[in-house]
Amino acid sequence: MKNKSKPKKPPVVEEITSDEEDENEVLTESEEEVNMNFVEEFEEMEQDLENVTKQIECKRRHVSGHKRYCGPKKIWSTEECDEAKKVFGNFLKTAKLPSFEEIQNVRIHNDVLQEISPQAIRMWIENQLLKKRKMSSCDRPSVVKQIRWSDVEKKSLCEAFSKHIHGTSLPSQSEILFSIEKFPELKNRSVKCIKTAIVNEKNWYKTG
Repeated sequence: MKNKSKPKKPPVVEEITSDEEDENEVLTESEEEVNMNFVEEFEEMEQDLENVTKQIECKRRHVSGHKRYCGPKKIWSTEECDEAKKVFGNFLKTAKLPSFEEIQNVRIHNDVLQEISPQAIRMWIENQLLKKRKMSSCDRPSVVKQIRWSDVEKKSLCEAFSKHIHGTSLPSQSEILFSIEKFPELKNRSVKCIKTAIVNEKNWYKTG
């Protein structure tokens, strides 16, 4: 006799309680909040990027009242050079560099120099002063050619400064001036020249 199989029980379907529904709703609201925060952060990043872009423009303020001018160097025209020499002539005469404030005060009221930055104007003035100094140094008389010491001069030198030549010290300025008065043969020699000659004599005796 065959055994009769027991009928299978239908699967039990658990009903979602109200607590689980509330939990699902809370998770959904949390996700929405995260999305909103992400959008706000993204907008802030875009704003920061825009601000940085503005700060690195060619003209930017980095101290109150001052601007930095970037870009390729501008070749000055003859009119601009003449105008700069005219308005900044006092600084060129006194060999003094103007401050950026002084340059800006002149520049804003000068139509010719409007397109030149204060930094470029100051650099131009500095270059003019350097050229002026170089020219003045070239105009100075050349160094006088050294005149060979005569035998009479050398004899007077050795007699006047014998203890210094054979000793370890050098004469003072007053001692040299006194010796020049005592030995007229040395009157055409400067204090520095006599002291150098004494050092040379000392070295000659050491090596000789």
